[in-house]
Amino acid sequence: MDDLSSRPLERTAGPFYFLALLFLVLPLVDYVMNVWPLNPGTVSWRYGALGLSGGFLLTPLLGLVMMLTGSMLFGHRGMRVMVGVVSAVLALLLALGMMLFVLDSLQVRRGVAADAMWAFDVGVIKAIVKIFTGAICSAWVALVAFRKLQDAPGRSKRTQNAPLVVGAAERAAAAND
Repeated sequence: MDDLSSRPLERTAGPFYFLALLFLVLPLVDYVMNVWPLNPGTVSWRYGALGLSGGFLLTPLLGLVMMLTGSMLFGHRGMRVMVGVVSAVLALLLALGMMLFVLDSLQVRRGVAADAMWAFDVGVIKAIVKIFTGAICSAWVALVAFRKLQDAPGRSKRTQNAPLVVGAAERAAAAND
């Protein structure tokens, strides 16, 4: 991209990152308000808080992907590194939280009435799937963020010389003949 064509795009970086930050932060605030007051020493609170976390993951993950996309599009290496670190930490926390959730759900299950056991088990499986897929997505974002970090930000070698329009290279070669 030449300087003239990249300037209008660069002007969208601020609003783009701000919107991505809103996607990241606002659901986290909602989540904290739903699990307040914090009581991590209680098994039933941990079970509820960790089970509820799966429902709040999708939007913050979208915010991280937006930030990663913006960092690659705008060539902001520092933002790309920050997104990679945040995503890696999130993946680790989700993996640990999922293991803790499984243990807590086994303890809480003892107090569940027999006629509600099936619904409880389905809820546990849904929460585990959500947390697990959130951990996978976070790890994937981290891998993409750190992959080929030494390359030109946001542009792979394969796409640097690729024509923007299909057939443009053929038309250019035909014009030179």
